[in-house]
Amino acid sequence: MVIAIAVVTMATAAASATAIKFGSKLRDAADTGICATTPPSLEATCTETQLMLTPARDAYGGLLAEHHGVITSWQVASGPASPTTAGVRMRLRLLRGGKPVAGAITAYVPLPLSEPGIHRFPARLPIERDGELGLDLSVLGSALGVGSAPIAHSEPGLGEVGEWVPSLAERPAAITNYRRDTELLLSALVEPDRDRDGYGDLSQDRCTYDPRRQSPCLPDRVLPRFEAAYAPRQNFLRTGKASLTVKPSEFSEVFASAQLETPTATWGLRNDSAWVREGASAKLVIKLPPRPRRAGSATLANGGRAYIRCFLTVIDASGNRRHKTIRIIPTGS
Repeated sequence: MVIAIAVVTMATAAASATAIKFGSKLRDAADTGICATTPPSLEATCTETQLMLTPARDAYGGLLAEHHGVITSWQVASGPASPTTAGVRMRLRLLRGGKPVAGAITAYVPLPLSEPGIHRFPARLPIERDGELGLDLSVLGSALGVGSAPIAHSEPGLGEVGEWVPSLAERPAAITNYRRDTELLLSALVEPDRDRDGYGDLSQDRCTYDPRRQSPCLPDRVLPRFEAAYAPRQNFLRTGKASLTVKPSEFSEVFASAQLETPTATWGLRNDSAWVREGASAKLVIKLPPRPRRAGSATLANGGRAYIRCFLTVIDASGNRRHKTIRIIPTGS
């Protein structure tokens, strides 16, 4: 008998423990200018984003953010600027589904036109899963010819860049141009943000367990206590969810990581977590995708046993943690 096992990980492992680079690998030569001016106008503004890129050219994190985190730096690779390019300013912005994310934007920085190479800029920009990189450009040409930003590479079948002219505002807009066979030489480094305080855990936050502080965590070796209230029988095979309430003894993050267990298979479920202040409680909801629900219902119909095993973890602001395992059985079993 083949037993299908869906591995269940703690919610704390949802984000990688290391920084992830996504966007371009920045290994190709910057041989193409983008966001060109149109004489007699001396200035052009554009927003650029990589829509598609051959796998050999994108960074190991791909083109979309895999987890919530914080962009702590971004990089562009530039080549020699044309003699008629007087200046280029850039700023990173985040997109999701091709639409601008409100407020997710950095300040403008100049591109060092006299120093071709890879340029790195610090940042602190929270990003959610499936976030995309966008780059706002402001290019200044001269009266003698066209100016452009020398930060792209061209090659047949390489990829496609979407371009908005003029650059995006806060509202969504249709892409103006599709630049085929083009690689935007842009990447970003994303660090995990365990406490979701908007600071990268590896280089910006010295207390990854407490969103109230970025300095070292307060010294504390006392394990947190907590109470878990829940109905031991719940109709989760019909509703697709089970719930419980957790009340910690102090300011803490609480996690519910769960799996559906049957005699022949273990199914990973959708976990939940929350930060809870002292004296308060949080309702956590475990969600069952369709396949585990069908498998559990079929098991009960055949006289078997199915139940949710839920692993509760409470982590206080100094990183101390306490665990507890509970079991929830379906109504009618």
